[in-house]
Amino acid sequence: MAGSGAGMGRLREGELFGHWTVGGSVIPGTHPQVACRCDCGTERNVDANSLAKGTSTRCRKCSNANNEKARLGRQRPLSIGKKVGLWTVVAEATARDGNLYMKCRCECGAEHEVMVSTLRHGKSKSCAACARAMSIAEKRKISAEYGGVDPMYRAWQRMISRCSNPKDKNFERYGARGIKVCDEWQGSGGFEAFLAHVGRRPSLEHSLDRIDNDSDYEPGNIRWATRKEQQRNTRRNCLVTIDGVTKCVAEWAEESPVSAATIYKRLGLSWSDQDAVFSENRRP
Repeated sequence: MAGSGAGMGRLREGELFGHWTVGGSVIPGTHPQVACRCDCGTERNVDANSLAKGTSTRCRKCSNANNEKARLGRQRPLSIGKKVGLWTVVAEATARDGNLYMKCRCECGAEHEVMVSTLRHGKSKSCAACARAMSIAEKRKISAEYGGVDPMYRAWQRMISRCSNPKDKNFERYGARGIKVCDEWQGSGGFEAFLAHVGRRPSLEHSLDRIDNDSDYEPGNIRWATRKEQQRNTRRNCLVTIDGVTKCVAEWAEESPVSAATIYKRLGLSWSDQDAVFSENRRP
């Protein structure tokens, strides 16, 4: 109780501790308390040690209000006329329930108050009616056109992250295997150099792909590819060469009278590549 006695000895009626004013003598006990009045007028018994140590400086109501003020201070309003998706900001921000809201007008003419944080992070791009009417492809296009993160820039960021950031969920499959991003595609000007080589993404169905999965992200080994093309270009694929032409089993199956599963089975039974793909007989 040495600390408690030291704290209690400092408390005098009328003494200020933050927004508390001591209004009475210490009430002894296991946790000594003292009657206090907050600047807002709230009166309550406060733990004497909390006052002395500065861990209690105001009533709960004032503490919540102060936290809300700080939270609002961290939210930066958008400028009038700013476009986010189909929204256009048309009025100054107003505070409500600890959040900032801005009046926005959708391209369809509907006006609503939208939370600033959802605008800034791209979570709200249109009114509910327009959102329901849009397809997924249209939503992605709008996100890229109006203040959202360009999908190509995001692809570039993720490429670097999975090769250099041990905390990235895909690092084990890339950086940990020694896969790197060439120097010219990193740092200042890296995105521009990357885009100049690979070009703009042909469609929403394309994403970044390495031609040789054991080589780095570097000029000549990178392209935009569809999911189907990428699935055929993995380390797990079995490559078959016939008459000097090399393709994965899935590609050969498109020309074969039998399924890809049958081709895999035949190769496992040591059939020749030619027979495994094109033979209609059950035995070689």
